[in-house]
Amino acid sequence: PVQGTDLSGALSLAIKAMSDKESAKAILVFSDGEDFSEKLDKMIETLKEKKIKVFALGFGTPEGAPIPEPGGGFKTNPEGEMVVSKLKEEALKELALETGGAYVRTVSGDEDLRQLYVKGVRGALELSELKAARKQVWESRFYWPLGIALAILALERLVSESRRPKKGLNFANGY
Repeated sequence: PVQGTDLSGALSLAIKAMSDKESAKAILVFSDGEDFSEKLDKMIETLKEKKIKVFALGFGTPEGAPIPEPGGGFKTNPEGEMVVSKLKEEALKELALETGGAYVRTVSGDEDLRQLYVKGVRGALELSELKAARKQVWESRFYWPLGIALAILALERLVSESRRPKKGLNFANGY
């Protein structure tokens, strides 16, 4: 197993998850751009062949920062040295531009996502693929109220028969 980011492996998995339908296809990548598998060039060719656009959002800084551990502290390598994750913008830019997508570096707020949409997604994918559709789906929900109503009706019939005087008896005469 490769320690660190396997961007090529993630892209390969995303390709396998897509249908073979002839329609606009895109992958949105959130990454620092580091790829320790060294298969990125081959993956770019595969993406181009399959006409899949990659829109990349780069996380981190070129200077790098330590990777925090969930329980506190920072991730270390087998030698005990602190692992530093650095933004590799060149790899993400190449991946995005070679496949017809776009690259944006993350910033605070939602400006980065808006830029990514404006720079690439809106224009690169076919308009028909981005249209939202509303479809009314009727769902039968009358079963529960109908069941309760029938149960109450049956109960009312049982209760009212037990209270009704029986034929042939005359309570006025004491019989």
